[in-house]
This record gives sequence, structure tokens and C-alpha cells, in this order.
Amino acid sequence: MSDIAPQRRMSGDDLRSIRDRLGMTNPGIAEVLGVREDTVKKWVAKKDPIPYRVPSELAAYAEHLSDEAQDVARDLKDFLSESLDWIGSP
Repeated sequence: MSDIAPQRRMSGDDLRSIRDRLGMTNPGIAEVLGVREDTVKKWVAKKDPIPYRVPSELAAYAEHLSDEAQDVARDLKDFLSESLDWIGSP
């Protein structure tokens, strides 16, 4: 058994909030992430877990957009940092 705790996953609520703050739609998120629109719908509806890669990929995308999007990118990086804090925690 490993002593390393799993990373905290982004929730459907997190993704919905980020999507809305970026002014994007599910199809837009799907295009950025290279997945199908129905996959994003399942993530937002909390029917499927969101892969750990999603926050970093959205952060990279948001860094090239407006000031608000750059704020979102910082928030996503904070999310990733918090997720890393879970590693090795009891």
C-alpha cells in the first residue's frame, strides 16, 4: 500500500466555474482539451471523473487570453498547487 495520497480531482463545479469565467461553452472546452463534447458534459454533470491533466491544460490555454482569463490561469495553478499538497499527507 502506498503512503502517497491521490491528488484531489477537479470537480464538475470547478470546471463549470472555470468554463463560465473564461466565457466558454462545453464544445469550446472540449476543443481545447481534445475530447468529445459529451465527455465535458459528463464531467460537468459529475457523471465521470475529470482527468488530473485538465487543470494544467486549461491553465496553459488561459494564459494566452485576456486579463480575466489570466486570473483564471492563476486560480488553476493554485488548484494544482493545492492538489500537490495532498500528496504525502496523512
